[in-house]
Amino acid sequence: MVELKQSVIDEFRTALRGPLLLPGDAGFDQARSVWNGMIRRQPAMVVRCVGTTDIVAGIRFAREHGVVVSVKGGGHNISGLAVSDGALLLDLSLRRGVWVNPYERTAVAQTGCTLGDVDRETQLHGLPHASGLSPGPASQG
Repeated sequence: MVELKQSVIDEFRTALRGPLLLPGDAGFDQARSVWNGMIRRQPAMVVRCVGTTDIVAGIRFAREHGVVVSVKGGGHNISGLAVSDGALLLDLSLRRGVWVNPYERTAVAQTGCTLGDVDRETQLHGLPHASGLSPGPASQG
């Protein structure tokens, strides 16, 4: 992580609607964790994005200051690739809205949703969703 002056961090914080968390701040460890508890990576800072403007501000900040960005959605990635040591972590897990159009049989899910979030809303309308990993062409018979 690039060394940043406190004034730069403070200015960044004022550009956000969601909280900017640094190591030692309340909620930092929860925000950096993923479903696989064996992953213990330590980002330099976490933006808990509540809207698109937080995402844009985070990417802009990282670009201007030469900071690596990592992105965590619902936190299910078993290998923990969403979290990088020393990076600016954009935590999208607060963005969990799901909107279902039962007439068109479609759903739109925000970037922080878990499969449970999607299931809860789609099953109400009898709509299944496809998810998971494809077995790939070698195992298809």
